[in-house]
Amino acid sequence: MSPKIHRIKKLQRLLKEGQAAFLCDPFNMFYYSGMKSTHAYMVVDSSGGYYFTDFRYLEDARENLKHLQVFDVKEKGYKYFLQEQQYSEILFEKDLPYYLYEQLCQTNLHLRAADKLLSRLRMSKEHDEICLIKDSVRAVSWAFDSLVQYLRITPYEGMSEWDVVKFLRRRMHELDWEGFSFSPIVAFDENASKPHYSYSRHTRLHRRSSMILVDFGFYHENYASDFTRVIFLQPPSPRWKECYNLLLEAFVLFEEQFSQLETAGEIDLLFRSVLQEAGYDRYFRHATGHGIGLECHEPPSLAPSSNVALHDNMVFTIEPGIYLPGEGGIRIEDMYCIQKGSLEKLTPYPRDMVVL
Repeated sequence: MSPKIHRIKKLQRLLKEGQAAFLCDPFNMFYYSGMKSTHAYMVVDSSGGYYFTDFRYLEDARENLKHLQVFDVKEKGYKYFLQEQQYSEILFEKDLPYYLYEQLCQTNLHLRAADKLLSRLRMSKEHDEICLIKDSVRAVSWAFDSLVQYLRITPYEGMSEWDVVKFLRRRMHELDWEGFSFSPIVAFDENASKPHYSYSRHTRLHRRSSMILVDFGFYHENYASDFTRVIFLQPPSPRWKECYNLLLEAFVLFEEQFSQLETAGEIDLLFRSVLQEAGYDRYFRHATGHGIGLECHEPPSLAPSSNVALHDNMVFTIEPGIYLPGEGGIRIEDMYCIQKGSLEKLTPYPRDMVVL
């Protein structure tokens, strides 16, 4: 059975009698159809799946989407299709554009946001998905290691944050992979105190520079990776050593106590408790991690309020950090998978402090 057919059947099992799911999110569309398009919609009901697109993708869709009934939107639009079927309820994604929501309202059918139901299926990764994610995170580990080795032998004074991004892009092109899974973060010195900083063409390393925070990922056959490490350009201060060792301590505790944790929120609270005990919790303001797959950020969120149950084949990142305004910041990010109730670390790069 094709993986795409299998996925549609899993979605069908979650639908109640008379319900249909309306999909337009590009990642959900690809997950269930296997085809990328800038203008397409899907309807899934108990009988099957239906794909609506325009003339630009129509021939390709009819050739390749044998598990779906394909319609030309000009000849049979999804709105009229839904009205013909007289479903009792239409389930839609939470990020449904308002103009599409208005069109669905015109069908006079009962509508209900059902993103939790739809995201539940993608949280459980299939074997092939996990293999692609492993390949992707191995590649970013290799790219980061090549950056460290380059900085060890190359005079880096005058190098910009943008130069580091270009270096990582060259490594990605050597692998002939699709692209970054998100806009990379390369933060020198005090810029590292901003968790979602980007990079600058103008900020450059100088003789007194102390740290580089690098957060990036690659797409490999549509699956993302996410990786963060800090490079210390000179021996770190006692305070940064303390902060770094706290993060390492939290990772060790997490891996030791994982079997006792039941929800994504409990993971977050474990990491936060370690920093709180040392007085650094106020310098850690974001979630501890997130799911990852076709999207770099997807459910579950590893935030304090998350009650999503941990289960087999779930893939997620762990990325605690400590950010000292005006001074800098550190973050360590690894990827994990749950297999047969046990935790598997997917990121091969060690968490040891990197000091040039």
